Amino acid sequence: MPTDGAFAEYVMVPIDRLHHKPFHLDFLQAATLPLGGLTAFRALFRRGELRSGQNVLISGFGGGVAQFAFLFANSWGQCIRKFRK
Repeated sequence: MPTDGAFAEYVMVPIDRLHHKPFHLDFLQAATLPLGGLTAFRALFRRGELRSGQNVLISGFGGGVAQFAFLFANSWGQCIRKFRK
């Protein structure tokens, strides 16, 4: 998780955290994916403390963060169901 903010001109990142940009996205589009995904993940699991059996209300579903939140919450529910079987 970022500890010094996200506006640095340069950052050091472990090499296993790097991935190639998807070919169908330009650099600006690709740069938005981690920010939206990280925001949704932190909202659900860090701040929201999502646990199995809970319902999730996601408002503003037209936005990227909300769509990531839906995907994470849906995947989390499927993982929990698989482990219970």
